[in-house]
Order: sequence, then C-alpha cells, then structure tokens
Amino acid sequence: MALDQYEGPAEVQFDNSTLAEATSVSIQVNGNNNPVTTMKKGLAGRSRGAVTVDIQVENAVPKGGLEQEFIEKCVDNADVVITHLYAGRQYVYEGYIDSVDASQGTDAPASISFTVVAGPPTIV
Repeated sequence: MALDQYEGPAEVQFDNSTLAEATSVSIQVNGNNNPVTTMKKGLAGRSRGAVTVDIQVENAVPKGGLEQEFIEKCVDNADVVITHLYAGRQYVYEGYIDSVDASQGTDAPASISFTVVAGPPTIV
C-alpha cells in the first residue's frame, strides 16, 4: 500500500520576493459576519461582514541583515503584497504591516515576526 503525500513546508513571498528565511506562516481568514437575533427566533441568521485576513510570518535573522525592510514598512504604513503558495494554489493578499516583533536571546536564535492585515485573497 502506497503512502499518501501531504503538503510540505510553505513558500511565502513578500512584494514578489520569496522569503528564504521564513520559519513559519499563519493565516487567519475572518468572515466578520454579524449574528442576527430576534425576540421570537433567537439566533435567526447572519448578515455579511467585511472579510479580513491576519497573516503572521516568522523569520530567522541573518547576520547580513533582514531580507526586507519589515520595520520601516510598518512605520511608514506602506502597502505590501503577501503571496502564499499552499495546496497547489497561490493566495495573493494585499494589505499593510500592522506590527513587528523582534526577539533575541542567549539560548535562542534571533527572530523577527510581522503581522499583515489584508483583505480577502485573490486566488490564482
């Protein structure tokens, strides 16, 4: 019996450049639907909300410098494009960097993570 094949490590692109130092990516799609309740029915349904997406990317930090100017783009409120290659498809998100978290420690590698807030993806 042959073993099934499963999705391997992700590929994340930031402004059309692959992030070779990315160690993880997490994407949360939020429907932001609004529950509709009535006195007679209780939860009667929902009304459509604005879809938002929260993307968190963690990166290792090379001694030569970061792959992209994540901190500067956050401070400048710059628009960014994140492309996530996942399960045979490309998901393209347009948004902005909302936060950046840099970490260094004695017994841990230096890392930087950033969170992008985006609208719904274009699926290619």
